[in-house]
Amino acid sequence: MPVRTSRVPHRTALPLALALVGTASSCVVDEPLGPPGKNMTGPVTTVSVDSDDGESDESGTPGDTPGCDPLADPESECGPDMACDLTSLTCVPALGTGLQDDPCTDPDECSPGLWCASGRCRELCDVEGRQGCEPEQICSVAEPPIPGLCLAACQLAVNACELPGDACKRVLGAGGQVWAACVENPGFALAGDPCSSDGDCAAGYLCTAAALHTLPCVDQAASCCAPVCDTLELPCFGVEPVCYTLAIPGQESAGFCGAEQ
Repeated sequence: MPVRTSRVPHRTALPLALALVGTASSCVVDEPLGPPGKNMTGPVTTVSVDSDDGESDESGTPGDTPGCDPLADPESECGPDMACDLTSLTCVPALGTGLQDDPCTDPDECSPGLWCASGRCRELCDVEGRQGCEPEQICSVAEPPIPGLCLAACQLAVNACELPGDACKRVLGAGGQVWAACVENPGFALAGDPCSSDGDCAAGYLCTAAALHTLPCVDQAASCCAPVCDTLELPCFGVEPVCYTLAIPGQESAGFCGAEQ
C-alpha cells in the first residue's frame, strides 16, 4: 500500500498507548467494558462527515465498487493534482489546499488524501487494519463513506487536547473497542444534563445511562452527562462515588462517576 504523500504533514499527538466523535452521530457500546451492565455505559460517538449537501453516500464505501483507492497515495493512484473521491471512488481534480487539522466545511477544501470531518481536514485510515495511523493516533470509526479517521490519542483524566474546541472523549475502533481521542466537542452540558453523545457534554464529562445515577436525568432523559474519573488519579465524590471504568487500553482505570447499583 503506497504511503501518504509528504504534502500532508502529521501532527504529534499526545503520548498514550496506541489507541479512538463530539459529533452529531452516536452508537451504543454493544458489549460492556467495565462494571456497568449490558448497554449501560452510554452513547459513544462516531466522527461526522462534512459534505457539500450534508448527505453521505454509503454506496461509495471502499471495496463495494471498482475504482480508485482512497487510502492509497493520491498522486500514485490518480496523478498530480488529483484525488480519489470517497463517494464515487473516481479520480477527481484536487481543489483543496487544507492540511491535516486545518478548519474546513466541505471535502473540496482539503488536500488530496485528507477528508473534511467534524470541521477539520483529517487523514483517512482503515479500522480493519489495511491502512493505519501514526503511533500516537487512533483509527476511529466514522460515518460512511469514510473508512476511518486518524485522531490524536488522549487520556480521559487529563483531557489535554491541542486544537481549540476539541476535548478527550470516547470513540470506537476495530471490533467495537472503546478508545479515547481528541474530537470536536461543541457541547457544554454538565452533570445530570440530557445528552445523546459525548459531544453534547462539556469537556471532562461523558454521556452515560440514567440508570447509573442517583437522581434522574434532567427532563427524565435516558442519558445524561457525568464527570470523568480515574480510580488511580481522579476519584469520584459526593452522592455518586463509584467510578465505572471503561477498560480503555493504556488507561484501564479511567471512566465516569455514578452511583452504586
